[in-house]
Amino acid sequence: MHTITHRTWKFLLANCLGRGSAKTKACIAPCVGVSARDFESTVHDLITLHLKPVCAACQPPYGYYVPQAQEELADAVGRLRHRAGEIQQRARRLEQCEIPKPVGLVQERLFV
Repeated sequence: MHTITHRTWKFLLANCLGRGSAKTKACIAPCVGVSARDFESTVHDLITLHLKPVCAACQPPYGYYVPQAQEELADAVGRLRHRAGEIQQRARRLEQCEIPKPVGLVQERLFV
């Protein structure tokens, strides 16, 4: 495990154990010495490469946490599956959209 990944995992275990202890990336990233974007990438690696259970809370307290019980993990998985379904539905609707054609002055400005 990469040093930053290991440091992040240790921080999460020590400070974000259980849904009630969720912390935002703005809080966690400086503590482990990475940018918010690098923190997101690190969480991705923890889950996909190292099979570490890192969940994200979308209701207060917001942030990332390590589930403390099977119910917390199941709840997080259920939210992800629901979100995936919503994204699939949105993608299907977007495929049905037509590209609008410019009209009036907008057309003149775009194609002069």
